[in-house]
Amino acid sequence: IINMVYDTLGDLVEAYQPSKDWGGFRLDFFRTFAFEPEMDAEHFANEDFDAVCNNLFHQATQFYKEKGQRIATAALPVFRQVHNDKNNKFDKILVPITDGKKTLQVTSVLQEVIDKEGQSLITDIEKGISIAIIDDEWKEHLRAMDDLRQSVQGAVYEQKDPLLIYKFESFELFKSLVARINQEIVGFLYRGGLPASDPGQMRQAPAAPVKQPKLQESHPSLDAPVEAETASTRGAAPTAPRPVKMAPVVKEGKTYGRNDVVTVRNMQTGEVKNIKYKKALPLLAQGWVIED
Repeated sequence: IINMVYDTLGDLVEAYQPSKDWGGFRLDFFRTFAFEPEMDAEHFANEDFDAVCNNLFHQATQFYKEKGQRIATAALPVFRQVHNDKNNKFDKILVPITDGKKTLQVTSVLQEVIDKEGQSLITDIEKGISIAIIDDEWKEHLRAMDDLRQSVQGAVYEQKDPLLIYKFESFELFKSLVARINQEIVGFLYRGGLPASDPGQMRQAPAAPVKQPKLQESHPSLDAPVEAETASTRGAAPTAPRPVKMAPVVKEGKTYGRNDVVTVRNMQTGEVKNIKYKKALPLLAQGWVIED
């Protein structure tokens, strides 16, 4: 936050000091930081850049510190009242923060705010506001980058490299994004405050959603044959079991070539045949055996 404040001040001074536009700077400064700078037009125009920035930075940090203390002092009695109410079983609560134009909800731990005399609320406000603004600005930046990607295609007709133009323009967009984020966050923190101190407006923060384990569904193609078979056999007479295909019976420890002549016997009928081994394989699968 401190770096954002200094960078925002530097951008304002850099924009107005070269032209010595004290009126424009004063208006823009008040619009961002919500207080009048203790400086006159002569010092603003004649002092060097670093001296002006350091002077204004000291004023801004002092104002922000006092503002945070006022917010903590005003909010602490409300937090204690909510904590002491036996009907409220709150652990985390949502605190509304508004700058007069929009309102953002900040989540704070009730007990932690009370234990730290309201100072943790200021930290929660800084985190919540920063994340919300960065999220919004980043979405807009992605849209701008997408528009840029489409627009640079026309550079081919000007005999320019679209990739090179895209790199330069995207870098400028990123710099403007950083400056815009700094100004938005600093402006909201300096202008923002609690809209009311009514304990009835305090709401319990929603609990984090619990991730449910994903159940794997059976594949329809695997279920369909089973269902079809069940439907076709439901109410039908039981069918005879399918014959089991027997493996060929071969004497252990002896191998045969495909064209070797072997003697095979049918163990059920006693029939004997002298045939080549390759022709005996189907018979062996049916239960015949090779005799030595």
